[in-house]
Amino acid sequence: MLIFFLFVEIVYIMEKQTPRTCSECRHFISGAKCRAFDLRPIDLLHDAGTHDKILEDQKGDFVFISDIPVPIMNIYEIRD
Repeated sequence: MLIFFLFVEIVYIMEKQTPRTCSECRHFISGAKCRAFDLRPIDLLHDAGTHDKILEDQKGDFVFISDIPVPIMNIYEIRD
């Protein structure tokens, strides 16, 4: 049996905020519906946290508000 050890250096690069989901918002109702939209725009699907301003095609003055702390992801790089 052969055993190889690979010695690498793991280096911290940065912290990055993970994308927020609509279900984290106070105004979320269910599925693709919330108080601001009957059908959520595709642009908000990738990161609902970007809905921080009132948009032209929405109802009311609802924007993304969450009681859940912003999840942070640490980014590392592996060097030989």
